Amino acid sequence: YGRIREGDIVVLRPYNATSIQDGILTKPLAADGKIDHHGGTISHSSIIGLTPRETVQSTKRAVYRVFEPTLADYITLTPRCVTPIYPGDANLIVSLLDIHVTPPGTDDDPLEILEVGTGHGSLTLNLARAIHAANEPAPPLPAERPRRSTSDRGSADAPEVDAETVAAAEAFAAWKSRRRAVIHTLDVAAAHSRAAQKIVRGFRRGLYYGHVDFHISDLATLDAIPEVTQSSTPSPPEPRTDPTPFIAHATLDFPGSDAALPLISRTVCVGGRVVVFCPSVTQIVACVEAVRAQKLPLVLERVVELASGMSAGREWDVRAAPVR
Repeated sequence: YGRIREGDIVVLRPYNATSIQDGILTKPLAADGKIDHHGGTISHSSIIGLTPRETVQSTKRAVYRVFEPTLADYITLTPRCVTPIYPGDANLIVSLLDIHVTPPGTDDDPLEILEVGTGHGSLTLNLARAIHAANEPAPPLPAERPRRSTSDRGSADAPEVDAETVAAAEAFAAWKSRRRAVIHTLDVAAAHSRAAQKIVRGFRRGLYYGHVDFHISDLATLDAIPEVTQSSTPSPPEPRTDPTPFIAHATLDFPGSDAALPLISRTVCVGGRVVVFCPSVTQIVACVEAVRAQKLPLVLERVVELASGMSAGREWDVRAAPVR
């Protein structure tokens, strides 16, 4: 591990802390920045240049140890507008998909995974980490373009983008066109999608950001997932016209997932896995009934209860039964 640099995000924990909940997740470090906390004020400049696990002192002489955030730290401590899928649960969901990628340079078909219900971005990050090795190293992330209000669009006073930013954006777009694995993540709420983009981009200087395509769309209104074109990125990708299945695996995390199963079953490749994340076993039963009633080409493999302290979950035997 190298020294902490300007622009990094770190976790500060009290010197004798024993819980992940005790951490303070900083904003990207800046030379003139500071952290105001009930334990005192800590300047960013006193953190920049340290190595992980070194200590720093606040103005009230409280001692904190500096850590590079793990993915679990980051998911747990980031601000949220929706409840995230917690790290242990996200890890288990990814393991259920049994994702295996091949390194760049092989001739395998691209691996495309669909996540319906972006939410906080927790599962998105875990999925992106699982496919990270399939893509070439990404170029530096281009600077974010400032959002403009509707009244500002088309204005002659719009700020010009410098040539360096344009070149960085073009290099990043060229890299994305060569990806061999990608996560397509959909959410109906634009605010949730934008917040998730910010969270994914913020983890370790956007390490996994380029592996994810964010879309704002209502899956129930689409005739086919390849026609998703309302992307939250400035330059949405071209819509797909190939009617054949292209999704290797899919995860569903939204109310009424059973209604989406016919569409999902037409889009996921043979042998692919569909993981439905539901807060109630009644919703799982609804999915089982939908598959049976509509004779969908899906087979129930496992029903796993996720709860704190269950490393692999608790198995449930779910089956439809007539009421006497």
